[in-house]
Amino acid sequence: VDEVLPEPVTGRSLKWDDAGNLINSTIAVDEITAAEVSFTGRGSAVSRTVESRLQDRSSVLDFIPVELHVGIRDGSNTTDLTTYLQNAFDNSAGYFPFGVYRISAGLTFSGHVICMEEGAYIAPYGSGYTALTITTQGLSTSGWDIAIRKVEAPAFAGNGIYWNGMGYANIGSLKVHNCDGFGVKLANMWGSHIASIYVSQCGNADNYAFSIEDGDDYSYMNVIDYIDVRVSNTKAIYISRKSRKIVFSNIQSYHNIAVDGVQSHELSGALCCYHNIYVENESDSGYGLINMNVAESQVHNLFVASNIPVTISAGINLAACFINCQFSGPVSTYPDQLGNFNFQRCRFTDLSMATGGNGWLVQDCDITGTLSVGFITYATITTLSDIRAYAMRRHFSNCRIANLASSSDSAAASFYNCILSLSSPVLYWTIFDGCNITGTVTCITSNYLEMRASVLVGNLVGGYQAQGWISNSDITGVLVSDGSGHQPFVFDNVRGSGSIPALFSAPPNRGVWVQGQSCDRLPPAVGSPQGWVYDGTTWLARPNL
Repeated sequence: VDEVLPEPVTGRSLKWDDAGNLINSTIAVDEITAAEVSFTGRGSAVSRTVESRLQDRSSVLDFIPVELHVGIRDGSNTTDLTTYLQNAFDNSAGYFPFGVYRISAGLTFSGHVICMEEGAYIAPYGSGYTALTITTQGLSTSGWDIAIRKVEAPAFAGNGIYWNGMGYANIGSLKVHNCDGFGVKLANMWGSHIASIYVSQCGNADNYAFSIEDGDDYSYMNVIDYIDVRVSNTKAIYISRKSRKIVFSNIQSYHNIAVDGVQSHELSGALCCYHNIYVENESDSGYGLINMNVAESQVHNLFVASNIPVTISAGINLAACFINCQFSGPVSTYPDQLGNFNFQRCRFTDLSMATGGNGWLVQDCDITGTLSVGFITYATITTLSDIRAYAMRRHFSNCRIANLASSSDSAAASFYNCILSLSSPVLYWTIFDGCNITGTVTCITSNYLEMRASVLVGNLVGGYQAQGWISNSDITGVLVSDGSGHQPFVFDNVRGSGSIPALFSAPPNRGVWVQGQSCDRLPPAVGSPQGWVYDGTTWLARPNL
């Protein structure tokens, strides 16, 4: 069908009228808007206007004067964009094209999502505020990517990102650089997944560079794939004890400027999983401290460098498990915490068991410094079985221990198939089974010692009212009494250098002896017997000195 075109009008476009006829538009060509241009997607997509299509993602540039756009893109803009950006947020616009967005006051966002293109970031200037506060709560959308950066010196004298109430969100990345206060602070988060958090050159004496705060409620059922905190000032990472069922993977914290005796890290939570963690501080004024309250949690592949002291607790009647961990500084349990600890394939320098504690199971571990065992909480002891049960509550299996020491006169532990050295009296109740021991095994007053199938390269010294059972073992040194006149140990198939030499001030009056065993007088005295020999019934005096 031939169409008859209307007489052309300069500057006017053609359009169809409602009757299907071509007519001249009343709008000039240069006045055509996106609302008058149609758009059809691929396949069987419906047709709609370009205006409708552009409104699918509202950019913050839609709220910023056009004359500022070039400066934003090339980073030369010096105009304060705070008002424009807050207006954009108030209208649920959260998309940031490439560029630098300068602000001088804090922004608040409660919309669905903020997404910044690679290379887009908010640059805070001035001081005394939090650059971005997010109050989005409940069900959130995916695609969050946020960056706060102060590129040049000095650092921004304020905070980065504070998010209270993250719920069911899927976060791509949160990045904050060069803020004198906290970098990223999260609170009351639940059911969310965060792919990565990067915080550098943030923190101070009062604020951690990255933190999951206590908040009004627990942070619950979250997954964080990667946390990178570097060059923090004094305080690096704080993960609250109110964190519940959170999986942390790949935490790196390094080049942090620590202060001696000041806590630099808190890695806590209940029913949490920590995987692949590296912590390193560096400072001329000390190494900081790490506290871990990890009730019913597991910690895998933790490496603590820089000789940083670590304190571990689990809570009353709760447990914590550490697997494949390495500590370059001293590790201690928190005093009076009745927790249970399981260490598997770990390496320590110094390990200290504080007072209290329900149970320890240490397997396949190396302790290159001192293992110090403290007082264990116990009920009334009435039988030998009670003693053995309490000693077994702190059990070491297949471990190498450079130095075993007691920090309490009521300490207890058991050792199976261990290689260890001693520098002080053994514990109040001690069991050695299949061990190789170097040093003097000294039992102080009322101690109980049980040694089975072990080798002692050194002396065995018995104290007043000490008791014990030595079986199927080799002793290369001598058996020495405290001079009180009794032999405290029961021997069963004990091998040594001939008979086991012993030193007493009087004939032994306790113990089990074999006919022909002898002992020497201590100290030697002119006119007194050199010692005594056992005839199977009684001790006979040897000739006088």
